Amino acid sequence: NQEQARMKNKAQNQEQARMNNTAQSQEQAGMNNNVQNQKKARMNYMAENQGQARINNKAQNQEQARMKNKAQNQEQAEMNNKAQSQEQARMKNKESSGINAEYGGT
Repeated sequence: NQEQARMKNKAQNQEQARMNNTAQSQEQAGMNNNVQNQKKARMNYMAENQGQARINNKAQNQEQARMKNKAQNQEQAEMNNKAQSQEQARMKNKESSGINAEYGGT
């Protein structure tokens, strides 16, 4: 009877140990999985942020380039306009001088 009781007790202890071990393994697996999921989520979040930053940076660079180009074009147009106005003024002045010379003006 004592031998049977010891064997029964041993069997129960082994079963309990297996159940405890299984529970611990499942708990550890769950924790590992949770850590991996958090790490993956952080990496995805970082990748999305970097992607968004690149898109924003590209858009800013394009906008700055457009603004710079627009300013250069305006500057060129003003210089061209000024040059044309000066040329027209010289030609008009030359014509006036020619008319004055023809009619005895100074």
